[in-house]
Amino acid sequence: MDVFNFSRPKFVDMRFGSRFYGAIAILAFAVCGEHKTIFAAPVTFHFEAEVASVSSSMGGISLPFTIVPGDTIATTFTFEPSSGGPAYAQSSQLRFNIGGHELSIAGFVINVGNDAVPNAVPLTGEIADPSSIFFPDQGPGSSDGIGLGCINGGAFFCGSVPLHSQVAYVPVIAFLGEDSIINSTDLTDDVHVWNAFTFREMALSFIDNDTQGEVYIGAYIGSVQAVPEPATSYLLVSGSFFVAAAFSATIARRRDLVT
Repeated sequence: MDVFNFSRPKFVDMRFGSRFYGAIAILAFAVCGEHKTIFAAPVTFHFEAEVASVSSSMGGISLPFTIVPGDTIATTFTFEPSSGGPAYAQSSQLRFNIGGHELSIAGFVINVGNDAVPNAVPLTGEIADPSSIFFPDQGPGSSDGIGLGCINGGAFFCGSVPLHSQVAYVPVIAFLGEDSIINSTDLTDDVHVWNAFTFREMALSFIDNDTQGEVYIGAYIGSVQAVPEPATSYLLVSGSFFVAAAFSATIARRRDLVT
């Protein structure tokens, strides 16, 4: 199994020829019944990404939303922290919010690479703004990384656009950085580890299957945040309520003593 045989949307291939995308090869880890052991309850992460580039070919696509550089893509996903990877298939949804329009993919894969990718540090912009980078010298060394993508590595487009059944899309989400960030292929729920990657980029590539028009949206990912579980949120709110109530009672008692 060649874990670096990265399958890219044909639009990317068209723009950049046969160039080998070392920085995002981590997304090619195939899901072939890899063993995994769940060691924690599911967690939900959220991040916002700032759009850096919007490109089109073959006349583009009439998408149900307008997006330009500087806009934000909000992404949310739930996963099960596990060990035994490197590929971890998830049955929950990978959700994107673009200008109030919701897109989601039911089922996705998270790939974890320990020293598995050629040095990605010089490749900043490769996904978010590919026209800004041209055959950089990656230099020696390797990178750790975490990638999110279609659960079927061979599928170019695994998502569909609501009310536009002819339009499909594929996400590419990559977290890459120094080879000392992780020391195994365990899938961690430590948000600090995810934020330690200096290369944090994503892209959504859309295709209209009727016209073959395509749109590529690249973005830089901001900080990843853990979303509290509903029960945790309730405890936080109720805890704040009881603290406020106790404080009010204390003030009342003091006023009684003064009078």
